[in-house]
Amino acid sequence: MALTGQTWFYLITSLFLGIFAISYALFLLYAFIKKKTLGTAFLLFTFTLLGLGEGANTLSYWFEAFNISSKNLSGIFQILFLNLYALSILFFYFFSTRHILKDNDFVKSLMGVFLSETIAVVTTTMFSELLLGEDLYINTSDLFLLPNTNIEIFAPVAALSLVLFIPLLIFVLLRISYNVVIIDRKITEPVPKRGILYIDISIVSLIGSTVVLVLFYLPSIYSNSKAMLFLQALRLAATILRLIFGYLGWILPDWLKKRIRGKAWIVRTMKEREGMHIIYSFSSSHDIKKAAIQVQEVSE
Repeated sequence: MALTGQTWFYLITSLFLGIFAISYALFLLYAFIKKKTLGTAFLLFTFTLLGLGEGANTLSYWFEAFNISSKNLSGIFQILFLNLYALSILFFYFFSTRHILKDNDFVKSLMGVFLSETIAVVTTTMFSELLLGEDLYINTSDLFLLPNTNIEIFAPVAALSLVLFIPLLIFVLLRISYNVVIIDRKITEPVPKRGILYIDISIVSLIGSTVVLVLFYLPSIYSNSKAMLFLQALRLAATILRLIFGYLGWILPDWLKKRIRGKAWIVRTMKEREGMHIIYSFSSSHDIKKAAIQVQEVSE
């Protein structure tokens, strides 16, 4: 069967998604080797899982398009993609409890157990239905083809995708984004303030790509060719934004620090010539120390 233009679109975009995600994990591995901090390790785990998940999804698309493997193997890769994606957000939560969120030990334990158990139950039942043929009403009853392609999708039912990802969105990603905004308001120094801004853009992009992933499995969406093409393009764009701004915000490379400091010096000089003075203030010396520690830890 000749591959259609839309098939090639999904193959190429999935390949880019896999390459970008794995490359970013390698950047973080290099950063971890240099810094060797626990925060960098959690970030490395987070984005390594994301990279492996995108890689598994890419393989499933290519295997399906060229009929290379059995349906079960493609299904395993696609379920692994969902599992690794969800686990990456869980590790991101553990990272954020060190630097961004203020959860106490009880809340952290409760969140960790609840989210990990949800992921384990969902993926175990999906694997059971795929491999053992048990009718658990977990995967879609009729495995659907991406419109105008021969790529078959082994997807969870719409309700299950909501059960899996809505808690991760609400209890992890949205809370992290909100707290990053709060931290940003306490910072006036140009370098950490710009770094926090880039981090929040990266988190919002991750929220966007997660929402797109949920929409991907809605019956009214996956039967619409134009909607699916748009969502795939949107997920690629959100992933690129997440990785670019994540690199700039989490790593804060030296060239970026010099560029920001240079711009800040020009602004201060111009305002001083106009008789204006820039005053960076916090409500108290405690706030200064607290915000500075948060920024330093987040960048690590």
